[in-house]
Amino acid sequence: MNDTSEDIDKKIASIIRKELKNENYDDSCWLKAFKKAEGDEKKAKVIYIDLRTVDLKKEKEREKITEDSKTHSYMRCGKSFCISTHKILSIPKTSIGIQKCQGCGNVLDYKMSEKDALDAIENPKSKTTNYTTRYNEKEKSFFDKVLFFFKEILNGHKGLPITFWGYFLGGNAVFKIWIMLLISNNDSKEDISLFIILNIIWSIFAIIAVFNSAAIYKAKKIKEGLEYPWATTAKIACIVLALSSIGNSIPK
Repeated sequence: MNDTSEDIDKKIASIIRKELKNENYDDSCWLKAFKKAEGDEKKAKVIYIDLRTVDLKKEKEREKITEDSKTHSYMRCGKSFCISTHKILSIPKTSIGIQKCQGCGNVLDYKMSEKDALDAIENPKSKTTNYTTRYNEKEKSFFDKVLFFFKEILNGHKGLPITFWGYFLGGNAVFKIWIMLLISNNDSKEDISLFIILNIIWSIFAIIAVFNSAAIYKAKKIKEGLEYPWATTAKIACIVLALSSIGNSIPK
């Protein structure tokens, strides 16, 4: 089907006009319209136009998806940090594994079924527009909330500035101060070694978070047509500073 949006609108208008002229209404739409119009037939016809237009557009979408599925597949970016992660694209089957996401530059790697694609197209408001699914505080335990919090950091959803300056630099500074206090208090080598290991683990965690935040920042700037020097700078800086911090924390 190669009909443009304008062609489809014209066809739908023609169908509805004939239905109104011949009073050959779609039963479901007419009953809904008649009820909303509180029995006023003239008002019901006006309401019927809107309801029937929505139904026919959904029907055309279903027909298009079925037709496209012969040569195309519905894909979206599977990267949680991508600003286009929920955007659905119909691409040729020959482009699977090749075509890249315009949001983050990664290869489109999440294939959707016709049913899921249709549901997402027909009910866009039911799909989250954020980078992650938010939790219901009343249904989650304290452990779940803590886990979600750290997952948000790791996936880069806290923003590049706070991830780099707060969680990476701030976190490493806390560990460094703590290790220096342990050394000055002549604590056991086991305790000092434990905090050095925790510092290394946190540094790795924070570096991944910074890289993911930088990827989100980069994708946003690309979409806005702007440069993204801070994304590259943050990646380089976090690696250099992490190595330096870990090296200095090891007692001589």
